[in-house]
Amino acid sequence: MAKRLKRAFTIVELVIVIAVIAILAAVLIPTFTTLIDKANESNDIALVKNLNTALVSKEATDEVNTMQDALDAAYEYGYTVDKLTPSSSGDIVWDEVNNRFALVNEKKEVVFEDGAKPLTRDATKTWKIVTELKGTQDCSWYVGGLSKEAIEGFKFTMGVDTGSVEANVNYASDSTQNVTIRTKGGTLTVNAKNATVSHHGTAQSVDVQAVAGESYHEYGEVLGNISVKKGHFVAESGSSAAALIVTAATATDVKIDVADNSDVKSVAATNKSVADNFSTIIQSGAQNVEVVETVIDETVYNSFAGGIGTEKSPYLIATEGQFEKINDLYAGKTERTEYTGKVYYFKQVDDIVFSRLIIINYFTGVYDGNNHSISFGKNVKYSFAYLFSIVFNETTIKNINYSLKANQAIALVCKNDWFADRVSLTLENIVIDSNGETISSAQGNFSLFNVYAMFNFSKIKYVNCVNKANVNNAGTSTGVFIGSGVKIYNSYPATVEFINCANYGNITGTSQVGVLYGNGAYVGLYDSDSETDDKLAADYAKEQFVTVDVINTGVITTNSDDGVVGLAPRSEYLNSTYQNTVGGTYIKGNYFTGKNVYVQQNGLEYKLNLDGSQDGISFKIVFNINLLDNGDGTVSNTTKYFYNIETDSTISSSNVISHKAYDLAKAKEAFGQDIESKLAFDEQGIAFYTQENDNVTYLIFRDKQIGRNPKTETPAETGVVVYLYA
Repeated sequence: MAKRLKRAFTIVELVIVIAVIAILAAVLIPTFTTLIDKANESNDIALVKNLNTALVSKEATDEVNTMQDALDAAYEYGYTVDKLTPSSSGDIVWDEVNNRFALVNEKKEVVFEDGAKPLTRDATKTWKIVTELKGTQDCSWYVGGLSKEAIEGFKFTMGVDTGSVEANVNYASDSTQNVTIRTKGGTLTVNAKNATVSHHGTAQSVDVQAVAGESYHEYGEVLGNISVKKGHFVAESGSSAAALIVTAATATDVKIDVADNSDVKSVAATNKSVADNFSTIIQSGAQNVEVVETVIDETVYNSFAGGIGTEKSPYLIATEGQFEKINDLYAGKTERTEYTGKVYYFKQVDDIVFSRLIIINYFTGVYDGNNHSISFGKNVKYSFAYLFSIVFNETTIKNINYSLKANQAIALVCKNDWFADRVSLTLENIVIDSNGETISSAQGNFSLFNVYAMFNFSKIKYVNCVNKANVNNAGTSTGVFIGSGVKIYNSYPATVEFINCANYGNITGTSQVGVLYGNGAYVGLYDSDSETDDKLAADYAKEQFVTVDVINTGVITTNSDDGVVGLAPRSEYLNSTYQNTVGGTYIKGNYFTGKNVYVQQNGLEYKLNLDGSQDGISFKIVFNINLLDNGDGTVSNTTKYFYNIETDSTISSSNVISHKAYDLAKAKEAFGQDIESKLAFDEQGIAFYTQENDNVTYLIFRDKQIGRNPKTETPAETGVVVYLYA
């Protein structure tokens, strides 16, 4: 058979086929691309039409002033920010002037717009969503999808809207333009001598370095202060700020307009010539604004979150650091001296958790907690401390939710200034809560509201004060509202008022325990002219406690058989008149009375022969340290330290072992310099130490000093009294 050969394409044929395919591709691909682009544009146009429908609907009920307002309107129609990225090339932009969306291509040519409201040609009024910050702004930007760090690292030259991102914004430009800026928190800085700026949204503070004659317009809420150095400032209707601070060098550098229903609380200046010319600087409005014509210290008001310390514009406090700055304002005050400085006002604007104890040494004026909370971190532990040490003149502390833990015996107020002008103290709308825990204190007089006795006062007033904390104080006198007592003189018209107050906590003390106060030793009327402080009457009169409106549901206990317990210890009048109405349970007695009690020490372990579980009783062994240096120039003899004690029914007798307290310096002197390496200090800073053939247990303090000879400062020792607590 003849063999057939298979014939392949020739090179010429292949070239012809490829050429035909290329010609078809050149003709058809652009056509297909155009069809796809047209389809994408059609989808984007449909999207823009729907967005504009949302804007029209929004306009009927609300103003649309910012890009965020426009996006909120779109969101109500189901369009989130991520759905506003166009399918076609270019951008979907929002026209601020006409409040309409439009579609533009990559050449900035308008693809679609509302025919009745064509797209403005002002770039500063045209907004787009950006996903990264780089290059030069070609229009106003919505940056709500970016990070705080990215926003704060960029200098904006046109309008900006941060959406829900709380960030500092820096706008600076030399261009003549009219821009809108919207922020949510943070500091807005404006330095644009030729621009007109409108601010919406919220800001912590605003710093206007320069604006044009057409001005800076505030429409939003500034939580802190606005400072203006140069230009025309306008507080528009509905705007607010803690204070407006004029930092201009001369009176001609700045003008101020304040709308009638703007809530700019105060206007003040850092320059005397400016303050003296406020009558010409403030163009209109401001009839509701406090105008402070004395020069204010820029360093001082910058220490706080806002305000200038007046009643109209109190210093705003948001952090523990700002709280501590209160001390700087009263730094010239000392105990037993009159105060001739300013009285300041403060308002807390956020919950504060203190990482350490901060004590306000001297305080007068008003501290308004603004219904925020004050609490302490778990590492803050004190058996006795306080927030406000000494109050003087007229003092009000109010609107605080005060939260404590078991090892945080931190009172709100320590005492009044007994040697200055007579004090008027008001505690109002304060709730103290231990969240079910029992706060252990070791102080001679103790209360979570007001620790010490009130001597030199004209009025003490508790209004809507509530205690929900349980307290166990190892000191002598314990009260719910006043730890010590109240001393009233015959020629001073002093009054004590309790209005709508309540105690829901269980309060336990060792000797005298009460609701209104703890120490009944002061109960009585005294001769104000007597050099010996003669007592004229043994009990308070009705006129001295003008109002008592108190509820008590707590158990008030003294664990001493000869102790005093009641609504008001040793006041026959107050107890007989009010105690039954006030309510509560009052218990006097010692759990150990009538029981055979033995404590045995085995080395550094202590055991007890009782089992109180059937009575719901637990036990602690307590070491009372005499002559313990408080670190403030005083020495305490009532500081107690509690430790758990084990129960063991086999104990039949007690070992009598003496105890002494040394500080570390004394221990090194007595036992050698290497003793510290042999000691195991507990969380209270105490190490227990015994030596062979020495019938003494030493309590050695790592961080505190035992009472020293003030002349020689030689290391000392002190005795220890050991108690058993149930």
